[in-house]
Amino acid sequence: MQQANQNRKKNIVFFTGYPRVDRLELIHDSNHSVSCVVVPAAKKYLKNLEPLFLFCQERSIRIEVIRKKNFDPIKDVSSKQNMLISSGYPEIIPEDVFSCFDSALNFHPTLLPKNRGRYLHYILTNREEYSGCTLHLIDSGVDSGPIVAQAKFPVTDFDTVKSLQRKSDEQELELLKMFLRDSENLIRSAKPQDHNQSTTYIEKRTPEDSALDESMTLKEAFYALRAFDPELYPGFIDINGERVAFTVRRLEKPAGEDDLI
Repeated sequence: MQQANQNRKKNIVFFTGYPRVDRLELIHDSNHSVSCVVVPAAKKYLKNLEPLFLFCQERSIRIEVIRKKNFDPIKDVSSKQNMLISSGYPEIIPEDVFSCFDSALNFHPTLLPKNRGRYLHYILTNREEYSGCTLHLIDSGVDSGPIVAQAKFPVTDFDTVKSLQRKSDEQELELLKMFLRDSENLIRSAKPQDHNQSTTYIEKRTPEDSALDESMTLKEAFYALRAFDPELYPGFIDINGERVAFTVRRLEKPAGEDDLI
């Protein structure tokens, strides 16, 4: 009887801003089902969601596009009979929405309680030894709810924001598989975060954040440059009132490391 309860079928309302079809496939192939997919209306997200829309259309999964933070269109599925799972949803889900569900969970691409918020750059600028992925219960704070499950990996000298995101995405899939097998037991054993160890980054990065301190050694500058997007905001110094940008590359880069330096 206990085993049956642990694997009881859940209807999942899936929040995302990215074409994460692989997550939906995992849920679809499990003992659970997706009753609705919720996405933001912003064009920068919608323009990339065609694979997601096609997947949902082929399987008759309902899609709701949330405009101006108006969640009224999903009132009928916001109930204690359903579970909310957020994977890459780019906006804060209000408490009057997530509290309506039997449980509400979010995947976050860092090792909480460190690096709460939106940006992975700080893992590199802070010289973190490890990063990973966290599945946590949603509360009224920013990525501050009890931890359901975590997975971690070492941060290498050549990691970039893109490689951190890829590695975290890979671990998210494994955490999702584990969660779908034993969701109720994992939720029951969720542990509160140590808020004394938390760091939060919610301010959008700007080109000025890529200014290099001229007192840095070359090695220190290298570690700083890992966190800078070479196209959007390359690392730079000021020379006679002009910005001079720097990029780095390995002379003998191994195959299969396209998103690393």
